[in-house]
Amino acid sequence: MDLVQISNIFNALTQLNPKLKFYHGGLHEKINQNGIDNNFDPLNTVGKQYPLVWFPYEAVEGVKRIQKQTQRETMRITLVFYDLMFYKNDSTNDTRTEIEIARDLDAVAVGFIKAIQKASGQEIAGNKCNWLEIGQELQYTYIPYQHNDRLMCVKYDFDLTFATE
Repeated sequence: MDLVQISNIFNALTQLNPKLKFYHGGLHEKINQNGIDNNFDPLNTVGKQYPLVWFPYEAVEGVKRIQKQTQRETMRITLVFYDLMFYKNDSTNDTRTEIEIARDLDAVAVGFIKAIQKASGQEIAGNKCNWLEIGQELQYTYIPYQHNDRLMCVKYDFDLTFATE
């Protein structure tokens, strides 16, 4: 597996999750540009919607283990989940408190990571999910009031181990 396959799988899993509205795999500064190919809005006529998942590939670190018969790789993956604070995609008010928004976004994030675990051995978006495990420790950070859109953010870091060819 490579970064493109992993990103394609994350994108497909995002589309399968009715609680997520947008996926971006790439540099953060490009998340607002027109023309982001995310399969939700191929012509980018709607723009980004929340909650969204961002896979910052530039943050990936990894270790390859090459043996006689098999090769395994472990990547340190970062996924960042964003949601709007105090308003919705249609600009109406969201009456949830900050802590409720953080709780709800964390539940979406954990559900997404569980979907990654369940995808092992399956084919998603034409890519075989040949990962063997997600590390048992998931590190997370809540970051409120992010960027111009007043966003709640929860960032997850975890190890993803998979067989390579």
